Amino acid sequence: MYVYSTVTASIAYKIGDKTIVIKGGANVTDKHMWTPRGVATEVTKDELEELRKIPSFASREKDGYFSTSQFEKNANKVAGDMAGADKSAQADVEKLEETSKAKKK
Repeated sequence: MYVYSTVTASIAYKIGDKTIVIKGGANVTDKHMWTPRGVATEVTKDELEELRKIPSFASREKDGYFSTSQFEKNANKVAGDMAGADKSAQADVEKLEETSKAKKK
């Protein structure tokens, strides 16, 4: 099973004695200057069932920031059908133009 995410920061969920970290990093430029729109985390079916019992995980899934599949897919393609960047994502050129007096050259 895979959890696809469009959140900027990784999120750790505690299930019993185990901690499951759903990867973040979407909409953040990496060291290669590449900005992924989505990222994937592999989980077991049992872990996914437990994650869905956690209100904050369920809410993010309902709001479209998390999506699940039993198959591995291209996270960027999956992200195209999900909610966009969360509030902590890096600003892109369009966002900077909206929120400041800076203009694209």
